[in-house]
Amino acid sequence: MENYNITTLKDFIILKQKDFPYAKGELSSLLHHIETAAKMVKKIEEFLHLYR
Repeated sequence: MENYNITTLKDFIILKQKDFPYAKGELSSLLHHIETAAKMVKKIEEFLHLYR
């Protein structure tokens, strides 16, 4: 079995924001909110799929 080096979105954001010390974290915040929204949509879709 192959071993993959997987980085989560949160880990990627934390790792890359160190490269931009002048940034205020607005993009990191936006990406976090997009991630949360995507998870919510997935959960709703799974819930609706159960009752079809």
